[in-house]
Amino acid sequence: MTTPAVNDEASLIRDDYVNDPDEYLAYLKREMELMDYDNALYEAGLDGEVRGWEKGKAEGIIEGKAEGIIEGKAEGIIEGKAEGIIEGKAEGIIEGLAESDYNKVMTLVNKKGHTLDSALELLDITRERWTEIENILGSIQK
Repeated sequence: MTTPAVNDEASLIRDDYVNDPDEYLAYLKREMELMDYDNALYEAGLDGEVRGWEKGKAEGIIEGKAEGIIEGKAEGIIEGKAEGIIEGKAEGIIEGLAESDYNKVMTLVNKKGHTLDSALELLDITRERWTEIENILGSIQK
């Protein structure tokens, strides 16, 4: 998928559930976690570049070659990270919605004494959607 198409799809998915305050808060929490993850990746990338530079310097790599490697890494990191973030966020939204629905159902079943069918009915979740949720969460756990 191209970047604009992923953005459009993610926007449509977000708009579908942003009207529910609980879903929106869950979305914001996931977004903050993604930002924390992105920052950790960035810091790890910087740490990796520093170690790589020191090793190259110690081994006597000529300055021009070292600069080329660093520039190539920076461009690759920027391009790859941008694509990965967009695709990961779209997948994260889908997975997050599934996890949120699953948690709501399980709370009603485990803590409120509902049967699975009554919990699904109460939350207006179809059996088809429940199967989809189980499949999404099952693929994450593999």
